[in-house]
Amino acid sequence: MVRVYIFIILIFACKKDAKILSDTAYDIIVVMGQSNTQNGYIIDSTIDKQSHGILQLGRHGDNNYKIISATDPLEHWDPRQNRNGFGLPFAKIYQDSLLLKNRAVLLIPCGKGNSGFADNQWNKGDICYNDAVDRIQWVLKNYPNSKLKLILWQQGEKEILLKNPDFKNSLDNFVLNLFKDLEIEKNNFKLIAGGLVPYWVNLNINLRQPYQIIIEELPNRISNTGYANPSFPFVINKANNDFDTIHYSAEGQRELAKRYFQTYTKIK
Repeated sequence: MVRVYIFIILIFACKKDAKILSDTAYDIIVVMGQSNTQNGYIIDSTIDKQSHGILQLGRHGDNNYKIISATDPLEHWDPRQNRNGFGLPFAKIYQDSLLLKNRAVLLIPCGKGNSGFADNQWNKGDICYNDAVDRIQWVLKNYPNSKLKLILWQQGEKEILLKNPDFKNSLDNFVLNLFKDLEIEKNNFKLIAGGLVPYWVNLNINLRQPYQIIIEELPNRISNTGYANPSFPFVINKANNDFDTIHYSAEGQRELAKRYFQTYTKIK
């Protein structure tokens, strides 16, 4: 008889836990793009390894589609060991400034190095695009009290490498397709695109600056979007700009997170 009671108690406890789980309310922040979503060198373990209760949707091994603690490196497609991104520091600022009581921050890391539109990875129907949409929709379905707050986008280097002649249309169609597939009217989320490393752009300004301008002018073309400017109020540089010129440093990633957040608070 005692065993029966224990069994009944365990069943009740499991059902209760499941109910609590489904009632969890997340503010969802999605990080998409290529390697500058996660390639800041080198991690400061006293800062970047502290999650402050922020969570992420896991991707690798047994973590796939599980809610786990968020520490750098986040579980993007190809996590870069000993490196950080702007996603977690952004989430910390958001948590401290805007998160309401009884809610939690959930990051969905979807960055993939060396990926773009021109190589058919981020257009609607491509593997990276579909993966990101599927993960967002999965969370919204399984945690119905959650809200998609924003998408942080960081990409463009691949387009320059492949000299994508139609980058503006590629970017705009990507954003508009996301807005449609994720029902922006219902979810009222924002998308912020971050600028490329200024020093790297200036190394070949005639080729690269037009792409930077396309990213910067996204808010002029599409509402509910913003631009995280790496050149204002000061240029984000490294101690040695000639080291890994295409990527932000770990410190630069943390500063870029501030630019994303400042932009987010200004989007109407």
